[in-house]
Amino acid sequence: MGRFVKRDANHGEIVAVLKAYGFSVYDAAHAGGSFPDLVVGFGGQTYLVEVKSSEKAPLTPGQVEFARTWRGSPVVVMRSKANAVSWATNTRHELRRGSAQSCVHRALTPVVVATDASTASIHRGEYRGKNEDGKFHLGG
Repeated sequence: MGRFVKRDANHGEIVAVLKAYGFSVYDAAHAGGSFPDLVVGFGGQTYLVEVKSSEKAPLTPGQVEFARTWRGSPVVVMRSKANAVSWATNTRHELRRGSAQSCVHRALTPVVVATDASTASIHRGEYRGKNEDGKFHLGG
């Protein structure tokens, strides 16, 4: 028997956008715990995506801890269809450039870099927060 999985209201539209842009999408919301909602692939790369229902919907402490300790690519937080379109466009652009370094457009990508959700803010589309030394940093 499967258990009931609560998904954010915009979950389906974000999945649809990513698929429309050619990304593979695996819905991992059933994994539970603090694991991100989606596993997304494109161009040989894999991304973990946490879907939130609005700009004000906070990450849970477990989600913040998962993102902080995850050793793969940064966990991407998508809060709207517009976030998904922007991220998909910019990610495809970067991968097609073959860039190992982030290009200018990467600054628009919503990526979790804060270790404490209460100190996180968004700066140019990225989360800005304090690192383990208590100093502010900007991810990218």
